[in-house]
Amino acid sequence: MPRDCNWYSAKNGSSIEAATGTMVRLRECLFSVSASTSSTKSNATTAIMPPGASERTSVPLQKGDVLEYSLTDGMTGNKSAIFYRLDQVSIEEMTFNGGARVEKTDGRVVAIRTHVAGIFDSSSPPAGWVRTNLKLRMAWSEEYSKPKFRATVTGTDSYELDGISLQVLKIQYSGWVANNILFNGSTERAFPIESTAIYSPELKRIVRFDAETKAVAGTVRESLRLQHIFRNGSRN
Repeated sequence: MPRDCNWYSAKNGSSIEAATGTMVRLRECLFSVSASTSSTKSNATTAIMPPGASERTSVPLQKGDVLEYSLTDGMTGNKSAIFYRLDQVSIEEMTFNGGARVEKTDGRVVAIRTHVAGIFDSSSPPAGWVRTNLKLRMAWSEEYSKPKFRATVTGTDSYELDGISLQVLKIQYSGWVANNILFNGSTERAFPIESTAIYSPELKRIVRFDAETKAVAGTVRESLRLQHIFRNGSRN
């Protein structure tokens, strides 16, 4: 990761409004760095192309790719952009944002060191929200919080991303989860949650996550959606 590009992220417990400005600066930095480092390369590697082009959305992520998500506060309507830049790729793991997030190549979570995506990050089970080899009607329980919650793959659907229609799975979650932001990393207290995830087997990641939970301060309702994939950090 270039030293002149600092990673901006919302501090634990900070609001979406506070995060917006830093995320905008992050985006500008990501693309300016990408433009300067790729100026001598071929223009063949670009952002995701529309249907019929040579490069599809389902192409595995590569070093330098940037995922742009939008996070919407369901109570206020405020939105913020969330960026994950893929810094390192190995046979088994992918490292984003200078180590702030580490995932298995099958989409499971290894570590979340900086919470930037609301409930999706702060209440994530230790291995993430999905299991390997997801199938219709597959169900499991998570026991990292007491009491636990249950997840069920309830159906299939399609999801439009950069002009491509992805076939996805719908996962319903119901029960109790811990909230690491509200209690400074403590997982001793749990809160009720109702949430839905849309998972892409092609991309091996969640492309949409809608959740509602109740905390000490009241109801928290959020929606996280994958908006774009920028190949090698390039704009369309």
